[in-house]
Amino acid sequence: MTLKDLREAVAKSQADIAKDCGVSVTTVSAWERGAAIPRQAHIRALAHALSASILEVRHVLQTQREGGAVNIPIRRVRQSTTAQRMTPRHN
Repeated sequence: MTLKDLREAVAKSQADIAKDCGVSVTTVSAWERGAAIPRQAHIRALAHALSASILEVRHVLQTQREGGAVNIPIRRVRQSTTAQRMTPRHN
């Protein structure tokens, strides 16, 4: 299953998905080809537009990645400023 398969299952065009996600048609095309990976906010919008769960969309993206089409970089999440302020300091 690909993003294109999910899109076609709900009878939407790339332009429809682009409008629903607030991106360009070129971006949707890149997602479908595996040339780009949507950000988390776009994954949520994609899931809604495709009448799919976020997990289902992530699974499709993971499958594309494992097929060698996409290399997803791993990013570290920084501790928030609030959490840093709440951490006791040992002087």
